[in-house]
Amino acid sequence: MQQESQFSSKQWFTIKEAAKYVKVSRFTIHRWIRDKKIITKVLPNGRKLIKKSSLGLSDSEYWFTINEAAQYLGVSRKTVNNWLRKGKISFETIPSGLRRIKKEELDKKVKEKYHTFY
Repeated sequence: MQQESQFSSKQWFTIKEAAKYVKVSRFTIHRWIRDKKIITKVLPNGRKLIKKSSLGLSDSEYWFTINEAAQYLGVSRKTVNNWLRKGKISFETIPSGLRRIKKEELDKKVKEKYHTFY
């Protein structure tokens, strides 16, 4: 996956990279910086970098939004939310409170779904 290879070795992101990594807007990243929800450092040229670990997602994983997970699984967004609430799929929460789901968790759900047909 492109996201995995692009971000796996980096420890610090630009604002644009951080936004792409957690799938939020740059304005959201700026708000998190303002509200001190994420760790930053300022370079001598004034550019801000965001520490990867402060974004709330584990290293080298591909993360899905709820909409992406629903499309991947071929179910509704409501179904995915129900599974998250019931603990059938594990997730991590980013600083804004939004949930992200590992690809491996979705693959387990796909195997469960189609395993019953064999």
